Amino acid sequence: MGSTRLPNKVLRPFYREESILAILIKKLQRLDFPIHVATSTARANDAVEELADKLGVACFRGDEQNVLSRFLAIGEVENYTHIVRVCADNPFLSVGLVQQLYENLEAETDYLSFRYQDTPVILTHFGVFAEIVRVAALKKVIDDLFYQEHVTNYIYQHPAAFQLNWMPVDESLFFSDGIRLTVDTLEDFELAQQIYADLAAEHKDFDLVELFQYLKTKPILLQQMQAAIQYNQK
Repeated sequence: MGSTRLPNKVLRPFYREESILAILIKKLQRLDFPIHVATSTARANDAVEELADKLGVACFRGDEQNVLSRFLAIGEVENYTHIVRVCADNPFLSVGLVQQLYENLEAETDYLSFRYQDTPVILTHFGVFAEIVRVAALKKVIDDLFYQEHVTNYIYQHPAAFQLNWMPVDESLFFSDGIRLTVDTLEDFELAQQIYADLAAEHKDFDLVELFQYLKTKPILLQQMQAAIQYNQK
């Protein structure tokens, strides 16, 4: 299976001319949290800042390669104890699951997210989850290019050094580990676009139940997802 990497994927028109980033910001605005879009100082991301300004959310721009440093800077400037990390390539993010995380957060928790069959969901292809990380824990991440890019990996890979709390995934809902809703490639984008448009046509604000009920009736789409997972192993 071939695949085409997709530049500026979060800004491309996705549904009714809205980009994935715009859809995500509007979803998160339903929650009572301050929102920060973290991007780089590269000129290509001027449009990201423009969109954030248009939608009334803060935009922080930092090092192109060191994503971790952007989160640390936001945490320190805003004096946050914890940050909810949302990946901008997940148009199907569940705000309900984000709210569940927040409601189960304890003050001393370094890292909180869901786990699916003993795997941190950030390592799956589901594309509906977020994670919460303590700013003090981010300060302990070692100076390594891999961890600077992936932000939280060091923390959950070293459970003895951090307080990790895991929430179980409802496996009656997540009926298959062959679901890929995250967007990395052109093929991902087009498939996600088709699914999103189908669901939005039937439900103004579809939720996870409606999403997975839809996928159960689409074996061909699931086959495409499974092939993409094989090609894009995490």
